[in-house]
Amino acid sequence: EVDEVLFVGGSGRMPRFQTVMKGLFGPSTDVRTDVEPDEAISIGCATQAAMILASNVDYAASSTNDAVKAPHLTKSIGLEVAGGAFAVLVPRLAVVPARRTLEFGVAEDGQKEIYLAVYEGDDKVAKKNSLLAEIVLGELPEGLKKGEGKIEVSFTIEADQVLTVFAKEKSKGAHIKVKVHQKEHK
Repeated sequence: EVDEVLFVGGSGRMPRFQTVMKGLFGPSTDVRTDVEPDEAISIGCATQAAMILASNVDYAASSTNDAVKAPHLTKSIGLEVAGGAFAVLVPRLAVVPARRTLEFGVAEDGQKEIYLAVYEGDDKVAKKNSLLAEIVLGELPEGLKKGEGKIEVSFTIEADQVLTVFAKEKSKGAHIKVKVHQKEHK
């Protein structure tokens, strides 16, 4: 599912190309023509250069053309949610380091703890992906109704692919932090 398409380069300026692409992606996709194509290319190149510089890899000493291989995730990382679905927090091909946060309420009245199952993969059903970690956040405030409470879950992925999951109940301050190393789940 594609939310937005941005055309850059010479073809993106051609009206016929724009019409064909709008038909290809369908009415739910926003085909943007409001950005100057040459400027978008320049910004993309500058962004790629910044990622390469931040990766601390000596590309000049490399025997292959690794300059376009910025560190990224090969699979999405997310949580199992109600009904067993997989909610992606950090999508596949996201450049690392990366950080994403999700906030939600409790799923049931009177819930005293939150169970978080962290998965890696790209299937819409959580259990069809690889389980990375199971985390329990306890000590939730008493008397919470379904949807209440502010539980914040943050995923931080470093360039070395170490995932840190931090979960916190915001009103009472209960929290848990877990690090998942790449070797542990491969």
